[in-house]
Amino acid sequence: MKDNFNIKNLKTIIFPIICIICAVYLQFLQIQFSIRDYLAYFFDLKFLFLLLNLAAVFALDLLFFIITRRWSVALCFSCVICAIMGIGNYHVTAYHGYPLFPSVMANAGAAMNVMSGYRPIIDARFWIILLITLAQFCLIRILRVWEKKNKNNNKNDISRSIRVWTPPVALLCDILIIGAIVFSFHSALVSSSTGEAICQYGFPACFLDDLKYTLYPCQAPEGYTPEALADLLDSSSMTDNINNNNLYNLDSNLNNKLDNNNLIEKPDIIIILNETFCDLSIYADLKPDNQDYMRKFYNIPGAVYGHAITPGIGGGTNNAEFELLTGNSMILLKRTSPFQYLNFQKVGVNLAQYLGKLGYISAAMHDRDGHNYARGKAYPAMGFDTVLLGPENFPDVGSNGNRMALDTRDYDYLIRQYENMPSDAPRFVYLLTYQNHGGWEQNPDDFDTVHTGDDFGEFTDDINEYMSTVKLSCDAFRGLIDYFSQSNRPVIVFMTGDHAPSFISDLPGKSAFSNLEERIVKRTTPYVIYNNYGADFSDIFSGTYQYASMFMFAPEIIKLAGLPLTDYYQDILNMRSAFPVLTSDSICMNADGDLNLYSADNNLNNNNLIKKYLYLEYNGLTSGDDENYKFYYLP
Repeated sequence: MKDNFNIKNLKTIIFPIICIICAVYLQFLQIQFSIRDYLAYFFDLKFLFLLLNLAAVFALDLLFFIITRRWSVALCFSCVICAIMGIGNYHVTAYHGYPLFPSVMANAGAAMNVMSGYRPIIDARFWIILLITLAQFCLIRILRVWEKKNKNNNKNDISRSIRVWTPPVALLCDILIIGAIVFSFHSALVSSSTGEAICQYGFPACFLDDLKYTLYPCQAPEGYTPEALADLLDSSSMTDNINNNNLYNLDSNLNNKLDNNNLIEKPDIIIILNETFCDLSIYADLKPDNQDYMRKFYNIPGAVYGHAITPGIGGGTNNAEFELLTGNSMILLKRTSPFQYLNFQKVGVNLAQYLGKLGYISAAMHDRDGHNYARGKAYPAMGFDTVLLGPENFPDVGSNGNRMALDTRDYDYLIRQYENMPSDAPRFVYLLTYQNHGGWEQNPDDFDTVHTGDDFGEFTDDINEYMSTVKLSCDAFRGLIDYFSQSNRPVIVFMTGDHAPSFISDLPGKSAFSNLEERIVKRTTPYVIYNNYGADFSDIFSGTYQYASMFMFAPEIIKLAGLPLTDYYQDILNMRSAFPVLTSDSICMNADGDLNLYSADNNLNNNNLIKKYLYLEYNGLTSGDDENYKFYYLP
């Protein structure tokens, strides 16, 4: 009798446990299949991290079980949440370039506004997620039938429930603790938020890692201590200015412009970060029917051109403007959208603050709402004297069919703001545009003025609309340059794109790029630097020096304007001479154009130029007003 009782109870326990384990694994797959090309990496997920991922998913099930006291109901809630999470991440990753992590959810309002311009994606992965969801509901239905059948056997008080579930909860805690310890050794890779890392370590694990960096977003570079930084700063070998003033030799042209007009002593500076402005021909052979669709951009007399390397692939506007405006790299920040969590009144230096100390009057402009990525808080905290955001400051931004916010109208507002600024002080204006933002199937085909000569399947229409709207950007920018070319004030204009369009990851490359080459090319956008006082920058921007990571432009523009540099900004230019590219995922390009990962494997982590920069960046972002803070400011 006792044996029968034990066997009966054993069967009663084993069946729901099997159902729960199967449901937890299916929930994990719901989310995991939302990652691009996951099937190609299906067997790359490490077993220990599989346990960690299942434990994380089971924690959600356990929470709902504690609330509902029924496993069928608990699993049903979790199934729906994982399905929404999977489909949501599937779209956000495709269109935004970053997974649906807590750092992205923090700006959900802006994300919803952005996603409204895209079409829903329904392909094989979408149907796989739905099939997994359907399989779960079948399993939940079976479990529900079993619960009803064993209803009389399950009338247990709370104490029995605690006794029954204490072992699995303890096991869950053990797995989480062990997983967290092992996970910490891989945090640098996991927190990179790349599809490959998520495939190797699992979406729930990477989600938890991103959540960890919500509290501690800035990761110390390898080997950093205040003493190690002091040693680098005391090293005589680090005091040489590789980019000396003779290389730039710009004073005579600028002084002629100033003397002839009896104006201010410094040139005005215009910086434009153009939303999703990219020359796709760098990566893919599109064979456009209008080969000259970017001609007005590339044929500006006296301008120099090059390749900007953005922090992200196919998305990450806020990351790009953070690097551009501050000179800080995203390599140490393990959360996207830094405007959301950095206090710019306390950390580091930025262009508005820096130029303000030199007597500049500044303005920041963007035609979207100020709540997006907390720009309404970040721009004033940076020190911009005037901040113009949203429809109240851009009442008529124009449209091209269903596409809103034309560059030409943004430039009209820029010119209006520029002309209204005080005439007795140098001016700095920063503009973030919006016109080229996705999706790229918003207009009927007859609005397309540029067409690809090849068939790219479902992306053909996207490419046509994208190239057509880029042509409008090129035409509008040329009009802006024509305006400044007639100005009697000396002006430097810098413009670049913030990232490539999200569909660049779906296009075939025009050549057999290596893994590192592909990651660089997909981050590449064109930049242009123009001045109206005849300074010749062409000798400077040649060879690999045409390439630059986004964070390197702040000191470069300051130097081109003939303005003094702090030690921190000079160190960036020193590093740029030897390493013109250092990406947020640790890819280095040296002066010979060779690509390597910044790691101990090739001893780049011991390079003093890179090490000093990363040490100073971390110090500036985290340490506050300490003895090394003088390196970020002019005397």
